[in-house]
Amino acid sequence: MKQLLKERTLLRAAVRDLNTELRALQASQRDIERKLNKDSSQLDKVKDQEIKWRNLISQSMKTETDLLKKKNKAKDKLAELNKKIDRVKTVERELEEM
Repeated sequence: MKQLLKERTLLRAAVRDLNTELRALQASQRDIERKLNKDSSQLDKVKDQEIKWRNLISQSMKTETDLLKKKNKAKDKLAELNKKIDRVKTVERELEEM
């Protein structure tokens, strides 16, 4: 009977210790899950920011391409205008020589 009582007492103490350890592990798990959720949220924010930057870069590249096209058109028009000016000067010189 005494032996049985000792075993029960030991088992109860062991169960208490296990419950204490279980609560500590559950608290650790909650902390880890909280940190994971926070990190996940921050990662989502970083990903969103990355997408915004990529879109901005794409938009800037498109704008640059459009500006280069306009620049080339302006250069072509200027070259054509210079040709016309040269023709007018040539005709003017020819008329003066007459």
